[in-house]
Amino acid sequence: MTSQLIQNYTEFGTREWQGTRYIYAAHAESAERQKALGLAIGRDDYLTGIDGAVHVDRWVAVVGSFAHLTQLLAMEPREIYFVDLNRLQLNYFSAILALIQGSDSRSKFLGALFARPLDFLQNKASLALHIQDPFQADENLLAAYAFHTAPPNEDVFVKSFLQIAVDAGREAACTYSLVFHEFLANSVDVPSERPPCICDKVELRGGCNVQDPMNPRPNPEHMYSVCNFQVGQGWLATDGTYRTVRERLRRAHIKLFHKDFLQGLSNLVEAHHRTVVYASNVFTIGDGGMDYGNDWVPEMLRELHWKVLWGGGHVHMSCYESDKYCKEVYNGNNDDARMHKKHVSALAAVSIAVAEFSEFWDVTSQTPYGFSEFDTGQMEAIVGDEYRTHDVPIKHRHNTGYVEFVTFARERPQELMKATCLIHALLGSDVAFGTFLEVLAASLYACARTVLLEHNKESLDFILPADVDPAEQMWRNENWRSATELIHLLKGACHSKRLLSIDRAVPLSMTFVQCAAGLKDGCRNVAVVVDRTFWDLVPPPGRAEYFELNDYLQALSN
Repeated sequence: MTSQLIQNYTEFGTREWQGTRYIYAAHAESAERQKALGLAIGRDDYLTGIDGAVHVDRWVAVVGSFAHLTQLLAMEPREIYFVDLNRLQLNYFSAILALIQGSDSRSKFLGALFARPLDFLQNKASLALHIQDPFQADENLLAAYAFHTAPPNEDVFVKSFLQIAVDAGREAACTYSLVFHEFLANSVDVPSERPPCICDKVELRGGCNVQDPMNPRPNPEHMYSVCNFQVGQGWLATDGTYRTVRERLRRAHIKLFHKDFLQGLSNLVEAHHRTVVYASNVFTIGDGGMDYGNDWVPEMLRELHWKVLWGGGHVHMSCYESDKYCKEVYNGNNDDARMHKKHVSALAAVSIAVAEFSEFWDVTSQTPYGFSEFDTGQMEAIVGDEYRTHDVPIKHRHNTGYVEFVTFARERPQELMKATCLIHALLGSDVAFGTFLEVLAASLYACARTVLLEHNKESLDFILPADVDPAEQMWRNENWRSATELIHLLKGACHSKRLLSIDRAVPLSMTFVQCAAGLKDGCRNVAVVVDRTFWDLVPPPGRAEYFELNDYLQALSN
């Protein structure tokens, strides 16, 4: 099958980046640059979850030289979508992932990949004699030296091939065999008859020097392109960093896509997700050197961010400082856009919670108030200098004050027994905490679904500078609660036999938790849904796996 793969993939045009000449057999990007991109992910407050930590729902990344695995040290995405236009690159990366999962240390992973025996680690003294500087004889350098001197071991190669075939499929295994014999088995000497490739040589330690194989080599010093695993840096810095990345890959739901990254990007990003996008240099040069035109990329990114804004999600563009398109991304970073973002994000969270209903009760501190967008069928926002509207499903919204609602709900009318009741930012509107509990109890008693939307006291939006008079902060501290405290409260309500003076009529279950972004971070508001567990006329809110419910409930129960 390997010979068939060679025939199939060498028939592709080289400018489409197909075939072995355009395979990244190892990293072609700086480990320090990838580390910097990871730090930027950690500094993006819009990725903040309820617990204040970074929460990423999906990571969409071009496969490329897979140096970007270092970014997994800064995040643990629930889903990972790897994309590449070169089918062989996808197959080879599938093999890499299989070997990572089958190897619990860096040396075992690299030994399996390069089909070299691992006993070199047991013989450091003799290896050190072959190195000019004995002070450089650390494990990483010794490993690099051993791999460059030890011949491949056929038994190790067969074992790796079979493991890949079982875990990733026969095509991935055959691609591994192809890449191994082209690049990994002869990592020191480049066959003279082979045409220039992206990775002429593969090394384990040091830097990268990668060039376009279609361009002439500028001088003898750059005769070969060098790809490098950069052992001792990035995700391969230590066995600890390797195991962290390995575990995060293991826990994530991974999909691989053979497609044009730019043209397929919008379909890979969910509007309600917190997504990190890594495009390497694709925004600048396109896929395979394709020229999309000067206006196409920024226009595509603009539409992508409008899509995410309407859905209440967030996109973090993980890209190089030199990427002009990354700087031009319309991500709502001006004050006007953020003012709209905080409202639209809360509206999007409520929209998911009430999606199955044609009507709901919007309980507010005063009337008229609340989400009038459900009355008109449209919401509006500004990004940059652009104003747009977006359709919202029209609902029959009953806007009622909290005092009237408590009186109404205590009678447990028929129209509430199959309805959703939204308790809308009462604490944030200066309603006393005791009164808030009465409203919440009435809703849990009478309504089939209770949706709590409330300010998160710990959001950066509500933390005032240290030089502000403490007396001016009392409006926030007295009644407001953090997102974690609100979840504790509702969890307790679900498990208690009584809430205040109202008997719990039926079992209750928390089914939905979502942060809504604000002016400064990703959790200005929190939306929590509590359902009657016996109630099967309407399913729970969709995509509940995204909203971190299981993680938070497990943490709260500890």
